[in-house]
Amino acid sequence: MGRLCDVHRTGFGGDQLPNWGFFGVFLTLAELAVGLGLIAGVATRLAAVGGLLLIAPIWVMLWHTGLHLWEYPAEDLLPLALLAAVPAGRVAGLDARLAVRFHHRWPF
Repeated sequence: MGRLCDVHRTGFGGDQLPNWGFFGVFLTLAELAVGLGLIAGVATRLAAVGGLLLIAPIWVMLWHTGLHLWEYPAEDLLPLALLAAVPAGRVAGLDARLAVRFHHRWPF
């Protein structure tokens, strides 16, 4: 009973996960940056590659299970790969305005 109260008082992980605060904040900010970049159409290719990098550890975790890549992360893999290959932000996003502003040198 005393150990349960200690975990509740110190937060999740307590002494076992001393760096969880940094990684939790980093993942939250990274996921927000990817999501906002894709929704607003700002640096869509970069945001899609960032999203692919965020789901790469899931692929590594599932590698030993023998699952094919399209069985679990397919709902993320295929759309992000497509958005990384095609400049979708230049059609319906802020990338079109930024490309004009930077004289079509905007790389995304």
